[in-house]
Amino acid sequence: MRPPLFQPQLAEWKLSDGYVTRGRVWEPVRRPRVVRIYLHGIQSHSGWYQWSSSILAGDDCVVVAPDRRGSGMNEVARGDTPHPTRWLDDVSDLCDWIDERYHSPPIELIGMSWGGKLAAACAIQSPRRFERLLLITPGIYPRVNVPMSRIAAIALNMGVGGRGLFEIPLNDPALFTDNAGGRAFIANDPLRLTHATARFLAWSARLDGKTRRAKHGAINASVTMLLAGSDEIVHNEPLRAWSSVVPVAPAKIVDFPADAHTLEFAADTADFERAIRMWAESGR
Repeated sequence: MRPPLFQPQLAEWKLSDGYVTRGRVWEPVRRPRVVRIYLHGIQSHSGWYQWSSSILAGDDCVVVAPDRRGSGMNEVARGDTPHPTRWLDDVSDLCDWIDERYHSPPIELIGMSWGGKLAAACAIQSPRRFERLLLITPGIYPRVNVPMSRIAAIALNMGVGGRGLFEIPLNDPALFTDNAGGRAFIANDPLRLTHATARFLAWSARLDGKTRRAKHGAINASVTMLLAGSDEIVHNEPLRAWSSVVPVAPAKIVDFPADAHTLEFAADTADFERAIRMWAESGR
């Protein structure tokens, strides 16, 4: 919603299964000290977080913000994924591209909402690949779930391939923000993902479970978590408990008591900006 401090480059990446995904890159002139991968939420895309991405980038930092396959600028296989581990494979492919392009720099993961869940899962799968994690209202414990009345239909569709489309239960912009401007932006966004396949939704729920059940110390990277006090999309209390067990060291938690889920869309973002700048600078 807010314009970036400086404009990104549009980019494309050919993934290991041949899928071509699009996204945005904020790239410094000189060789970067660190590369930060920014993973977006289930309905959103990299365009929602250009302002925070540009803050997290800088003279010696690259921010790589892919649109998840089937989301945002990616029109092929809309709202779908072919395999339950494919999301993790896509991030791994992106890391390989970063290693080749930038000569194997340290990589940090930033995950917003559903992307926070994916970032955590990636760090669990590859505990030594990522230096730090910034999880912004991560969707590990969703408050809004697929209605029971729809679960049976999804299960039936899974029996015939799982490619049937179902509404994502987050289509009310008021769930994301209490800021009227932010709600209008979400409602009018033609790239917002409103439907996903049965297998996407089923495998997303499986990813929830695997991330929650991770063993003690499964995340080797240091973790900072930003939580919104008025979040209607995720449960904060189980997140707090999870963050004290799964990372090898308890996560640092920054609370925003008056804010809704998408901190970037709040009417007043001064505290959010201060928090992400402090996180960015603490890694130097």
